[in-house]
Amino acid sequence: MTGQNLDEFRKRLKDYEKGSRRRFPRVRPLPGMPMASSGGRRRRFSIPWTWMIVVVALGFAMKAFIVLRIGEDQYRGRLAAYSDPGISESIGVFVMQPDPLTLTLRDVARSLIKPPR
Repeated sequence: MTGQNLDEFRKRLKDYEKGSRRRFPRVRPLPGMPMASSGGRRRRFSIPWTWMIVVVALGFAMKAFIVLRIGEDQYRGRLAAYSDPGISESIGVFVMQPDPLTLTLRDVARSLIKPPR
């Protein structure tokens, strides 16, 4: 090792030893050398908006097809059958009530699906 490389090596070794005492060592990678970590940066939490929208859309589609299959009156009757629901059942009944979007999706699906003969 030449003098400049030896000085740089000793400086990096000192940084490594100082950082190893802490929980996250602060070691800079050598130029051109890959590092296994992301340089000490933590990955930011991101909300998967696309998948949340897909799940909500599938929920509305499921409600629309249930209302299409059994009829709106019978569907409302089954929801009204819960006489004394607990907190989770009351949330479920509230979420599963037919809303204008569900009824619109039902009408669209009815126009697209031919009834069996």
